[in-house]
Amino acid sequence: TNPIAQSFTVGRVRFILTDLRSERYTFQIMKPAQRAWFESECLYARDNNLIIAWMSTYSWYGTGPDNWAFFSIERTEIYDFFICNDIKNLFIMSGDAHMLAIDNGTNGNFSASSCIPYNYPVFQAAAINNDGSYKGGTYSEGGYFMNPDLTYGQFGKVNVNDAGGDSICIAFEGYRVDSSGSNLTMMNSYNFCRYLPSTSILSQESTLMNLISIQPNPSNSLSIHFKEKTQLKTIKIYSTLGKLIKSVNANVFTFDYSIVLNDLKTACYIVELEIDKGTVKKYWIKT
Repeated sequence: TNPIAQSFTVGRVRFILTDLRSERYTFQIMKPAQRAWFESECLYARDNNLIIAWMSTYSWYGTGPDNWAFFSIERTEIYDFFICNDIKNLFIMSGDAHMLAIDNGTNGNFSASSCIPYNYPVFQAAAINNDGSYKGGTYSEGGYFMNPDLTYGQFGKVNVNDAGGDSICIAFEGYRVDSSGSNLTMMNSYNFCRYLPSTSILSQESTLMNLISIQPNPSNSLSIHFKEKTQLKTIKIYSTLGKLIKSVNANVFTFDYSIVLNDLKTACYIVELEIDKGTVKKYWIKT
């Protein structure tokens, strides 16, 4: 069965919901196809001037077998993917541990690379009607607040303030309601803003991007299509960490170009196309 993962955009926020339950197995939480999809979604958001709201059904921090800490190698790979691809506008929300907790990102450096680390705010918010639980982790904004018992309720609220300028501001608010259902208390909060470049800065690159498409995507072979007949010079395929995997000298004047790449494993790749009008990067999921 396929994972129940999805994405959608509201304003300038790209919501990415990964399915980390149905695909979990011995050494990994996400199988290669969903991992490739997730990475391509993050790159899409970066290149389309969007901030990422990642819904992770496991706690990003913590200790023990029931969160990302148990899959520390995969967590490091994902974190390195973020920072090495200059993905800065991202925050993480999770509801698995039955507690309220916020970190500004300073406790989440899981890197094993030489790329510059970045702070991704984390919001842990639960549970509506269940006993509290603590699954580990260090949180900058007041520690953690476990649900007292199943008669209480805890939930999180995320406010997005986007006036359409060069920045977008996010506010986390964690609440607890008592067993009577009448008294609501804010337990923690955190505010932050992120810079989003204006669309005018991206317009020239977008013109070239719109000229070229990779369809179908995902696919087993790489099929490139141009809206107008174009001089395709070279194709370079990179891993999402920037390692050159394959280089092809095409040197054709065409509307379409395809390559069978059975030697590549299932993953997300960066396809760099040198054409007569410049250089374009596209993202392709190999199945």
